[in-house]
Amino acid sequence: LKLCEPHLQWLKYNQEPWTDVVEHWEASRLARIMDMTTHKDGNVHLIFTKWPILKHPQGYKLIESDYTAQFGNILSIYNEWPEFSRKIYALMKIEIKDKVYEEQLNQINENTSEEERNIRLLKLLPALCIPTMRIRKGTRSMKPTISESLNSFILSVNSFADFERDIERQRNRAAALNLTLQPFIIFVGRDASSVNAYYVCIDKTLYKIESALKAVDVCYKCFFVLHACYPKESQQIWLLIQKCLYNMTTEHDVCNSKVTSIEMALRKM
Repeated sequence: LKLCEPHLQWLKYNQEPWTDVVEHWEASRLARIMDMTTHKDGNVHLIFTKWPILKHPQGYKLIESDYTAQFGNILSIYNEWPEFSRKIYALMKIEIKDKVYEEQLNQINENTSEEERNIRLLKLLPALCIPTMRIRKGTRSMKPTISESLNSFILSVNSFADFERDIERQRNRAAALNLTLQPFIIFVGRDASSVNAYYVCIDKTLYKIESALKAVDVCYKCFFVLHACYPKESQQIWLLIQKCLYNMTTEHDVCNSKVTSIEMALRKM
C-alpha cells in the first residue's frame, strides 16, 4: 500500500494530462478500493470530496476502469440488451394496463429508431416493475408512485434551462423524506423522440454520456464502485437491471417479489 501513496497524492492535486491521470489511477487502485469499502454507507459526497478527479468530465471512465478490474463483464449490458428488450417489450404488452403507459408503449412501432425504442422501453420499466418498497416519513410510510420511481431512475428535462431547477426539485424531495439523492440518469428533450443529450448525475457532478444504454451502464457501475445504495424509489428497477442485464447476485440484494416474477416470466419467453 505504501507504493500507492505517491500516486494517491498526485491524484489529489492534478487533473491533467489525462494519460497520466489514468496511469496514477490504475497504480493506486488497491489502496483506493480498500478506502472506498470504508464508505459502505453510500456517502458519495465524501468520496467525491476525497477524490476530486472524479468530478472531471471524464471521471466516469475512471469508475468504469475500477468496475472492470473488480467485476469484469465489460460489455454485459450490450450483449444482453437485444434479447432482453425484445422480451420485455412483449411482457409490457401483456402486463401494462394503465392507459397512460399503455399509450406510451404503443408509440413503439416499425418506424421507431433503435435509440428511441431503447429510451421508451427504459422509461416504461417502472410501469412494468412497479415500486413496492415503502418509504418511512415520520410515523407514516408511503409507497412511491410510478412517476416518482421513474424520476429517481431517469429524470427527463425539456431543455438545459430546466436542469438546475429539476435536479434541485429531486434533491429537495429526497431531503424531505430524509434520503440522500442517489446517482440517477438525465435525458434532455421534450419527449422520447427528441432526446438530444444524456447525463449521469452523481452528487453535484454531471457526466455527459453518448447514449441511453451507455447512461444506464455508467450509472449502474457507479453504484457498485462507489458502494452507493440504489434509490429507494427505483430500487426494484436497478435490481432487475442487475440480475437480467449483468447477471449479478450479491449478498446485499433485497428480495423483491415483482422482480422475481418478471425474471421468471422472461425465462419462459
